[in-house]
Amino acid sequence: MSMKNLAYLVSIAVSVCFAYTTFDGKEVPPLPPAQSNIVTARTPVALYQALRNQSAGQTIVIGNGTYDVSPWESILIDVDGLTIQGESGDPADVVFVGRGFENCDAVGEEMIKINSDRFTIANLTLSETRTQALKLQTMGNDSCLVHNVRFFNNGEWGIKAPNGPVSYGWEIRYCHFENTKVPVIDRCQDMDGGNYIGGMTLMKCDGWNIHDNVYLNIQGATNRAMGAILAWNGCASLVIQRNLIMGCDQGIDLWLTTTNVVIRNNMIVPGAMNSMYITDGTGTQVCNNTVFSVFTTNNGAIIFNNSTGVTFKNNIVYGSLVQNGTVTIDTGNNIFLTRTNRLAAAAWFGDESMGDLHLKSDTCAPVNAGISLAGVSDDWDGVQRTGPYDIGADEYAVGNGILPQGDLGAAGLVVSQASPNPFNPATRVRYSISESMQGKLFSIKVHAASGVVIKTLASGIVLSGTHDVVWDGTDNVSHPVASGIYWIVVQCGAAQKSVRAVLWK
Repeated sequence: MSMKNLAYLVSIAVSVCFAYTTFDGKEVPPLPPAQSNIVTARTPVALYQALRNQSAGQTIVIGNGTYDVSPWESILIDVDGLTIQGESGDPADVVFVGRGFENCDAVGEEMIKINSDRFTIANLTLSETRTQALKLQTMGNDSCLVHNVRFFNNGEWGIKAPNGPVSYGWEIRYCHFENTKVPVIDRCQDMDGGNYIGGMTLMKCDGWNIHDNVYLNIQGATNRAMGAILAWNGCASLVIQRNLIMGCDQGIDLWLTTTNVVIRNNMIVPGAMNSMYITDGTGTQVCNNTVFSVFTTNNGAIIFNNSTGVTFKNNIVYGSLVQNGTVTIDTGNNIFLTRTNRLAAAAWFGDESMGDLHLKSDTCAPVNAGISLAGVSDDWDGVQRTGPYDIGADEYAVGNGILPQGDLGAAGLVVSQASPNPFNPATRVRYSISESMQGKLFSIKVHAASGVVIKTLASGIVLSGTHDVVWDGTDNVSHPVASGIYWIVVQCGAAQKSVRAVLWK
């Protein structure tokens, strides 16, 4: 094995110890390490050469840095089975920068074009393009993976799949789509007055799984941007699940002949227009989603136009269900919230400003008010639902990774994600201990990113049951710690679980 390959495998092993955690507190599973045909690029010249000389089945590992790729655009992916990934696992560590969100010199700018199958892109940021960051160039591109990629300030779309042959079997997971910029109303060559912008636009896509992604603040010049997720024109058998959509003008849109699309377990803090807009759909299933905002300016309406065979159950909706034209819909066990009762309902949920729509109490109306649905076996956190079932994306008993005491079984130790996360000034972690572990030595410690213990939150002999602990952002001598990434490690006997907490000041 070459020294370069050995260094790459060591870096993968280190990243597994402390996996990257997304904005909404989900731990990203690492990619399996490549065993051969690995090229490592840590300079712009090395990266350019690697992309230019790409070969089938190759893995290009990119060292930390910001790379101006605008002179190389469009970057063509021409071989099957290619992987491009950042080395550290944190997408903010490897940043591709294009010609700029506002640029008018290259209005047709497209950063990466895919002409192949089985392409994987992971653990990096694609930013500052005028149009698309990632485009299926030929369509008919099958079985690709977009993993832990950050799409930041892209002027039209993070991902675009245009019309053409069907593309099968993609997975888009643990990605982050965010804009901090808004197009101007008279933007150069904009087809919709500064509103032709969204997270992803997909045509002729079949069997795609779009899950555990975050979409933040994707807005148009007049608050009429396209969907955070827009699937249309022949898309079929998509599963859109466990995503967080927050502050986007529109949430999930299905247009012009979609078939058997499943939308489940999503949390949506709506923006100006609607949370879902579905027209000319057949067999759409919308189940166990939570749509809520305390603000009267936000609109969580869900709109169906000329759609048949719709299933709409177990949803919490801030707004109304609108049906236009011919709509056949099977509804049941939904909760609709209005501007009048929104303040009372706000007590049901966590911190809306962080997109946390987990249920906070077992006495709130959604708990135990749902029904069992085929195909809905887990919740927003990916944890198994247990009856009686709750309405919405979160199953209270397990919504933060905590199982009821009688259901712990062999799990022994179960620890929630930190909430809120990121946090300031304090965050909470819940944990459950099985009866079989009672009496074992126990500790909860906060580690800096370097691994140094900075605070012990609890220690002693453990008691079974479900408990929680709060960290106030201080060290062992009560001094406030700096902003950054920390790890809360729960140790019970030989069992250990760690969760990532990000302090922002």
